[in-house]
Amino acid sequence: MAEDSRKIRSNTDGRDDRGRFGTGNPGRPRGARNRVNAVAEAIIEDNLGEVAEKCVQLAKEGSVPCVLALLRLRIPALRSGQEPIELPALEPPKDALAALRIIAEAVARADIDDDHARSLVAAIEGFLKTFEFVDHEERIRALEARHAREDRNEAA
Repeated sequence: MAEDSRKIRSNTDGRDDRGRFGTGNPGRPRGARNRVNAVAEAIIEDNLGEVAEKCVQLAKEGSVPCVLALLRLRIPALRSGQEPIELPALEPPKDALAALRIIAEAVARADIDDDHARSLVAAIEGFLKTFEFVDHEERIRALEARHAREDRNEAA
């Protein structure tokens, strides 16, 4: 009986006999949370303090997994033998390609870890976005100056 009452709902409008949404009705929006997951996350969030206290207590009693979990949370991973890599000066944007190649090769040789590589790539992306902004601004100013000259020539 509970199974039948579950299927008879008012919010099934727009669905066909097989329960699929019709054309133009995509169903739940992208990123919408599943109710069960939302409730589970709320329960975990409400009890997180108690769980952390229990983990600390077990670690003090000698539980190796709890000790490791706490250490991983509080101490960053040791990065042995990681030296800074030399990147070319990013004068023209073409230099960014050479810099990205150097970063990829350093990751492939395990000279740097992926977090370090991500931060370097993000810095290069920031440079390229800034260059693009400056380039657009210079082009707009040049077009405005040319337009102003054309207007003066037409007026004369």
